Amino acid sequence: MKGIIGALSYMVKPIVSTHQEATQTFYAHGKLLITGEYLVVAGAKALAIPVRFGQQLQVIPVASASSPQLMLTWEQYDHCHALLFSAQLLGNTLAVVAANHNEKAKLLQKTLLVAKKLNKNFLATPQALYARSGLGFNTHWGLGSSATFIANIAAWAQIDAFVLGRKIFGGSGYDIACAQASHPIFYQCNGPAVHYEKAMFYPSFQSQLFFVYLGKKVSSQQALAAFQRDAHYSARDVQVVTDLTNAIASTQKLDDFNYLLKEHERILAKILQQKSVKEIFFPDYPGALKSLGAWGGDFMLATTTDSAHAVYTYFKRKGFHTIIPYQAMALPSF
Repeated sequence: MKGIIGALSYMVKPIVSTHQEATQTFYAHGKLLITGEYLVVAGAKALAIPVRFGQQLQVIPVASASSPQLMLTWEQYDHCHALLFSAQLLGNTLAVVAANHNEKAKLLQKTLLVAKKLNKNFLATPQALYARSGLGFNTHWGLGSSATFIANIAAWAQIDAFVLGRKIFGGSGYDIACAQASHPIFYQCNGPAVHYEKAMFYPSFQSQLFFVYLGKKVSSQQALAAFQRDAHYSARDVQVVTDLTNAIASTQKLDDFNYLLKEHERILAKILQQKSVKEIFFPDYPGALKSLGAWGGDFMLATTTDSAHAVYTYFKRKGFHTIIPYQAMALPSF
């Protein structure tokens, strides 16, 4: 738990203190998809939660006398304050001048160029800038480093984050909605049209819910592409998952919650033609287990009727050491 508490404390610290009035600061929340994975792109109603971990971006004007050309200097730091990525781009063309990671530099350049097309006033004024981005969570956790990156740049550029995200990454956009939200949400999309609203998801048994990291990063983009290419599902499946989302969000009985999670896993296992995470890894676990987002990695939700100590003991014995209580991960519903 020490690393978790450290990450939480980092989240509330300013990345840099400049005392400059022109400094702009943006913050986006990470996410977890509780229900509706995969089928959310087919119109199913999903329940998602923004989490206490997120990504901050600060944009600071800097003196440029030492440089013959105006530059945008970008640095990204991880949750331990270690430099992950740095690049320098020409301020007028956004050509990459230097970078320690070429693919990330190309992504940054592409994102900024698209943002400029969506708002012609964005980066239109010649000015040297220093942008510092800081993650409040482990990049391997799958909590939305891409979505929080998009949301922060969209806020900086004063453009629609959903449009920017669609042009850069695709996907359903629920992660963009969570990045901008401060409470659990219901999310639905129909092509480019998206709708989300506050979900009063505040289970009375939340002290019996835990998020367990499976230790395997899964690409949501690749998983979703495979689903759209290979999966077979019906309109009935979409409606059943929508109904399960409504029921899961509203029940205040753990037994009912467990049953509904198992039903959700059963339906997705049939559609994906895969075994559930419980069947594969934890058949002897006494509570319910549910995959969150792309199956096979990142976090799962575990419920228990036993003590927190029993949950930690079980999963650590199985080799899984990142176990986060619901209340330490999720933003509250208020």
